[in-house]
Amino acid sequence: MHSDDSKLTLADRLNIFMGKMATRSDIKVTEHSKLADKVAKWKDILPEDMFEFYSQRNGIIFSYEVKGSSTTGTICILGLDSNGRGVNKPTQNHRSISVSPYQQASKFGEYFLDESSTVGPDDDVLFWFGDMSGWGILMVGAGESATFYTWDNDGFTKPMSTQSFTEIIERGLERSFVHTWQYDEHPLLEEYLAPLKIENPPIRTPIQVTVEAVNNLDARAWRAYLVEKIQEHNGNRNTLLDLIGLKKKASVEEQIEAFETYCSQDPKEIKGADIKALAKACTNKTSKKAFVDHFKLGQEFDWQKIDLRFDVKGVKKGAYIDNSFLMRVMASIDVLRPFVESYEGHIDVLRYTSDTSVATYWPYLIRAGIKEEAKGVFTTAWIREGHENFELGTYTSDALISTSDFTAYTK
Repeated sequence: MHSDDSKLTLADRLNIFMGKMATRSDIKVTEHSKLADKVAKWKDILPEDMFEFYSQRNGIIFSYEVKGSSTTGTICILGLDSNGRGVNKPTQNHRSISVSPYQQASKFGEYFLDESSTVGPDDDVLFWFGDMSGWGILMVGAGESATFYTWDNDGFTKPMSTQSFTEIIERGLERSFVHTWQYDEHPLLEEYLAPLKIENPPIRTPIQVTVEAVNNLDARAWRAYLVEKIQEHNGNRNTLLDLIGLKKKASVEEQIEAFETYCSQDPKEIKGADIKALAKACTNKTSKKAFVDHFKLGQEFDWQKIDLRFDVKGVKKGAYIDNSFLMRVMASIDVLRPFVESYEGHIDVLRYTSDTSVATYWPYLIRAGIKEEAKGVFTTAWIREGHENFELGTYTSDALISTSDFTAYTK
């Protein structure tokens, strides 16, 4: 895990911006939706930096308002269809509405361009940012020769002083995409930005995380723990019973003892055909090596089981608490950060975004199920390799409950 901002992509920076805005209790996110179509067929149409951005973040709607002020902001990056021509506006639940495709300006309609426009009727135009009922940003042309214009619904177009996609998005980030951000100058810009520049902005109701127990364990305890986990799936339990020669009525304790006896033999004596089914069930691999590595046969193994309690408030009823949320919590608390220290990306990508590589990243070996003990109170057990000195106690986190829907908050 690192904090080198130079390694962040433009799409990362936009995702992080939205996540940080969503942590503030003085900001209400009114809409958040996105798309995920492939954009390979747009490679020769878009400038290189625009194509790279869209390859990572294809279409995003993010609207917010600052409570008690006139400040509002909107990101409306339209999604590009996988066919290399269509354009879609993201809506809630990852759906979309088709809007005008990449086409000649004359095909947009009679009133699309004002008579004085420097955009010609035969020019290829991509309306990629904004809403055609109000204003937007146009890409005219294709590839590295493309130019960018602001447009309004009276048909007026004006070349932008920032003539690269990256510069346009960077201007939006610098100005938090507040109303009028796209103009070189505007008399109300500083007034709109003022509420966003306050020091120590308020955060949403903090999450209280309690480390209730820390158990330092060895390889034998690890196998016992896995046997307990196997009980959660009848098919896997039956596979284990067949391997160790016990009947279906055997208790968990009897299974643990019998399996430990089986595992105490020299790994060289274990027949691959015997353990193939259990290896497949537990590791999705059928090799003897997978079995030996998973159950730590013939090797020293230190690990920890840490019981955690989360008091989560300020979210919609039924908000989903998942692995990604737990990882964001760990990344936000210094004491618990060893859980995610092997994550190779930027810490803010882990904390504030729904990047797919984060969703599939496992900084721990296995996690017990999340249980809702009471309204807003969840418990779980996390497993990690090694013995870290985690102190019992309660810590405060500003982690986001959801990075896929920033409207999930109520406070």
